[in-house]
Amino acid sequence: MAVRPIRLYPDPILKHPAIPVSLTDPALSDLVQDLLDTLEASPGVALAAPQIGYPVSMIVVDVTRKKGAHGHGRVVLINPRVLHQDSPRVVREGCLSVPD
Repeated sequence: MAVRPIRLYPDPILKHPAIPVSLTDPALSDLVQDLLDTLEASPGVALAAPQIGYPVSMIVVDVTRKKGAHGHGRVVLINPRVLHQDSPRVVREGCLSVPD
């Protein structure tokens, strides 16, 4: 559909919990496509709906091993929940809404 601008911290939408998505919402497929298009146009590997201005609980993640690799390695998570967590680990991570 469209590449949306990525909201940057301290945008207020990034400070509030996302709300659940209705799976029967007719706009759902457009939002998914906007997330995919925006992620494809960005240097990131994941993008949440609030980062492009939608206050809903949805994220897309590119799980391919290398950026630009052939194949479809994108996963769309709608209303995700953490059900289990292993021991904490310290890792470096990045966020398109909080640039270095």
